[in-house]
Amino acid sequence: MKEVYNKASYKNSILGEFHEEFTENKKVSSPRLNINEINKEEIPDLFKNYDYEVCSWPIIIDSYKSSLLEELTFKIPKLISKIPELYFKNDIKKIADYYYEGNQIMAQLGLISLQMNPNSSIRLDLSLPETDFKVLEVNAGSLLGGFELSSFESVLRDLHPSFLNFPREKFKSYNVQQKYFQFLINEVLNYTGEKNEVNIFIGLTDKEDSVRQNAMKFINGLVKKEFTKFKIKGKAFTGDVSELKNENGAVTYRGIPIHGITLLGKNIPLDKTIYRSFIQKKVYLTTHFGYAILGDKRSLVLLRKLALQNSFSKEENELILRSIPFTESLSEKITVFKGKEYDVLELIKEQKNNFVIKDAVGAQGDNVFIGEFETEKSWNEIINLGLEKNYIIQEYCASKNYLAPNKNNLWVDHKLIWGAFGFGEEYGGVWGRLSETINDVGVINSAKGAVEAIIFEYN
Repeated sequence: MKEVYNKASYKNSILGEFHEEFTENKKVSSPRLNINEINKEEIPDLFKNYDYEVCSWPIIIDSYKSSLLEELTFKIPKLISKIPELYFKNDIKKIADYYYEGNQIMAQLGLISLQMNPNSSIRLDLSLPETDFKVLEVNAGSLLGGFELSSFESVLRDLHPSFLNFPREKFKSYNVQQKYFQFLINEVLNYTGEKNEVNIFIGLTDKEDSVRQNAMKFINGLVKKEFTKFKIKGKAFTGDVSELKNENGAVTYRGIPIHGITLLGKNIPLDKTIYRSFIQKKVYLTTHFGYAILGDKRSLVLLRKLALQNSFSKEENELILRSIPFTESLSEKITVFKGKEYDVLELIKEQKNNFVIKDAVGAQGDNVFIGEFETEKSWNEIINLGLEKNYIIQEYCASKNYLAPNKNNLWVDHKLIWGAFGFGEEYGGVWGRLSETINDVGVINSAKGAVEAIIFEYN
């Protein structure tokens, strides 16, 4: 391994204080896990053809950083859920116009859903420019990327003998997959009042039969652990969502009672009668109409406005303003940035390199434009596009540099985006996406070529 770093820069390594100890390991021959060549029983068949590159080295953080992430994953969704009451005074028309394209029925269902079931499954995407994490967006629902990395933890541990120099519990990596299904079954039990049997329907997009079979084998393995813990019966099913029926308020699939539904694919439509069953507490949904509020990036705009108005407690106001960078609706006329009033369009044109323009409901790095990497011409075109839609502007919070191995196995500067999971009041752990600084194009996303990394907390 060619070394291109010096001792002074160790502190910026993804390995932190353990840089020298871990890099003495000669067992890692490639900077990426060769998942397709690994036949370890620990890796479920479902992930043996994983789509994205995974770093062969861990990211190691201390428990203090982990505690900061835990606080954010718990508090930010709870604060967002207060927006309808504090900002809109529960005015259905105003909520509908802002979040639901004017559909007041959906707005009413969304408000009821949040009030009935305030716990949510989310992933915060964050950067760490210096000392404070910055929340860039909130992803809400059941389709949250990053779950998969938990299946590669044992492989990564085996690659690094340095892990063996410490008790296993000293380096903790959360099993996000198990945490999610623990959350799901807990919510089903609490929400529906079921005590003896829980059947879960898993909505999957069209996939090959072998992939679906592997997915269900894996998922049933996770839910069975929870069923054993709770001493209940149950099973996970999948199939065509059109076969989910509302029978006297209860939901069935081919005659089998269903108590929880989670959709692990894109654009899977549920019949409106299923939502009626949810409102009646006959079935629990991991993605309901309230998630339109939780996952809309414009909710960060409103959180900051409320915090500036001292709408929350002193501590909550400070947390919001410290952790959420300046964020504003592109369509707003006037805003205040760093204590000075600006015309929004003039601000983002004059200070192009300080801002990002985003689709308020975009995903996977799509429709995210960073001024520093755009020409004047393309930036103006993006602004015009954004004015026709619900786009936001956000202060650009670039990650500080971290030493990590690039594709040539050289330890060089990388940018890092953090993805922290929260399941109700439970912290679900964090994963990383790395992009070499020299190739920086601003957007760091797995779908755009970033390398994924497993993060361990050192206690």
